[in-house]
Amino acid sequence: EMLRSLVGSEMCIRDRTYQWEYCNASSNKWRTSSMEGNQTDTIKVEAGSWRNGQKYRCVIKDAEGNTLTSNAATLTVTQ
Repeated sequence: EMLRSLVGSEMCIRDRTYQWEYCNASSNKWRTSSMEGNQTDTIKVEAGSWRNGQKYRCVIKDAEGNTLTSNAATLTVTQ
């Protein structure tokens, strides 16, 4: 079974890995997340004011080395 991305690349659905990354609000540097779920399809992020503006994305790789990176989502924290 294959997954086709919006840019037309194909990925094997089985044997895939996930790695979440984050980027601080005032930065453009992506870092590997160590939060709960960081190597699954769902990450758990504690929403504190210090995280306001952080961006998160997921890098998915298949057994053949194909990589697909999700669009970034920005965390907005209101109090």
